[in-house]
Amino acid sequence: MASKVAAMAGLVATVLAVAAVAVEGESLPSDERVAYNIYTEPGNPKSAVSVVVVFELSAVSRSGDTVVWKMDKVTFDEASGAKRRWVKALPALSTPDGNWTVVHGDADDPTGLDFNDLPLMQGVATAVELGTATLSYDLEGDPFSGSSPYALVATELNYTLQVTGEQEPIEDTEEEPEPVEIDEFGDPM
Repeated sequence: MASKVAAMAGLVATVLAVAAVAVEGESLPSDERVAYNIYTEPGNPKSAVSVVVVFELSAVSRSGDTVVWKMDKVTFDEASGAKRRWVKALPALSTPDGNWTVVHGDADDPTGLDFNDLPLMQGVATAVELGTATLSYDLEGDPFSGSSPYALVATELNYTLQVTGEQEPIEDTEEEPEPVEIDEFGDPM
């Protein structure tokens, strides 16, 4: 039996320094690297990070502050335990065009919190290390609508991570929003 995990995660984004391309008078924002942290104790940002899900995005088109992003790659890093890594290039999103449309406060300077409404994505990621089983994933995020005692609000990320052939889950947590703290370089702390 494969393991399953269901919970919510926090959100943080870092920008990759890549030149923007001009399109119809408006330049596209630089590529983005968005990370969702899943903690071992939901609701406790001081607990250990169990899994980090990283999305690498490139802008496809722009209209004002609305940007259509292509997901180039998703990476799942197990931060505790076996510290395994799984990768999926060009993961499928359940949107009509297969892309992630985001309305930014300022499309020239996207922030991590702009990426808090992840479309449903399902697929199988391949392990980086030989001999490690594949990871089936099912992710979908919504903007956090509750109140939080933390400065940064979270994304309500509903997900299932299932490692082929394992009895125990990667992490078995309750569904709660997770704030993420970032350092001065935009990386998760």
